[in-house]
Amino acid sequence: MPPLSRRKNNKIDDTARERIIDLVVDKGKTMALVASNFDIPATTVRSIVSTFLHTSRVAKLPWGGNRTSRIEQMHLDWLIENMDDQEKREIEGLRRA
Repeated sequence: MPPLSRRKNNKIDDTARERIIDLVVDKGKTMALVASNFDIPATTVRSIVSTFLHTSRVAKLPWGGNRTSRIEQMHLDWLIENMDDQEKREIEGLRRA
């Protein structure tokens, strides 16, 4: 059997995930067979089925989150206390921004 081609960031939609779970859990097909039918690695099928069995979740969770950082006033105060005069003037400009 030839090796499966590798895909970067393999996107499997929710309907395909439902079909994978149905074939493995309900119909009793092997994970290897389902993986070859969908042309995805068997480890991906195992991960989808395992997630379903442990959490009853089919859909993939979204990536990321709120990554914006914010400097609080108490952080600015600490920075100003611990900097020399030139740096303090530059930080004062941040307060106005």
